[in-house]
Amino acid sequence: SKYTAITLAFSVLLALWGNRRLASLFSPRGWLAIGLAALLVSPVLLWNLTHDWASFRFQLGYQLDGDEASAGWSLAGALNKQLEQLGAYSPALYLGGIAAAFHGLRQPGNGRLLLVFALPIFGLFVWMSGAGRSSAHWTLLAWTFMAPLAALWLANFWHLFAVRLLVYGSAGLSLVALVLALILMLPFIPFADYRHPLNRILGWQEAAARAQALRQQMAAEGGKEPVLLVSNWHYAGPLAWYEPTAVVLNTEAEPSQYRLWYGEVNADTRGILVVFDEQEEQAGLREPGFNCRQVDSLPVYRGSTRARTFFFYRCEADAGSGR
Repeated sequence: SKYTAITLAFSVLLALWGNRRLASLFSPRGWLAIGLAALLVSPVLLWNLTHDWASFRFQLGYQLDGDEASAGWSLAGALNKQLEQLGAYSPALYLGGIAAAFHGLRQPGNGRLLLVFALPIFGLFVWMSGAGRSSAHWTLLAWTFMAPLAALWLANFWHLFAVRLLVYGSAGLSLVALVLALILMLPFIPFADYRHPLNRILGWQEAAARAQALRQQMAAEGGKEPVLLVSNWHYAGPLAWYEPTAVVLNTEAEPSQYRLWYGEVNADTRGILVVFDEQEEQAGLREPGFNCRQVDSLPVYRGSTRARTFFFYRCEADAGSGR
């Protein structure tokens, strides 16, 4: 379901070529496999074909635009993401997987087949992590391929003290991480205001209810039916989850799948803009294309810690914006 799955198509070709079975791709069973694969991805392709390849253009623009991409490929950025992989997937799997990969490349057999599917994903991740944006979960499928190889390598070299130390240390770190994660969810653990580690996921239900109430007050005044507004499509999901009957529009001008699915703002769009801030004070807002004024705010607490503050703005489309 991720666009990085394109590597699997190349891995299939490499696997067949490496085993001198490339001709089997054109057998009846090979054509059946190709047809089934095409059928499974056809909804994505057909939707993009009729919508100017919107999701492909968005993903390429999202990953390769911005400050990270404009600076060129960064070795430091790629190495930083490798440290993130080490923490996300555990030292035992990460280091054991690297060792198993070098060992497997020198040994014929099924190990190489697993590497054929895992290494292209890792290669794409390394390139993207140095050239633009990347997320730790992109490599989940690759680590699934690597897990049996890493486990086999660790078992074969269990007699080495360093290997046993790696496994025990990794298990201990995982246990500590689990305990810390459970502790962080306790409401009485003190943090500085706006520094709570869960601040990005707290308060959305209350914020959605407050925004809907403000929208209904605005609707009672008459005129075009107001909507809920966000300045970034990532924030639309939580609002729509807790207020599924509300129309949530994105004010960003850039084309994206979200605007095609849920509609675009226009010359007479009006509604309640929901903004959250992780600072103590919210600076004055200037939303391009809209005249907005703050009408409410909602501080969100976790125990005694103020985790974040939501701000609500009443917005009307600016007549001179061309919307």
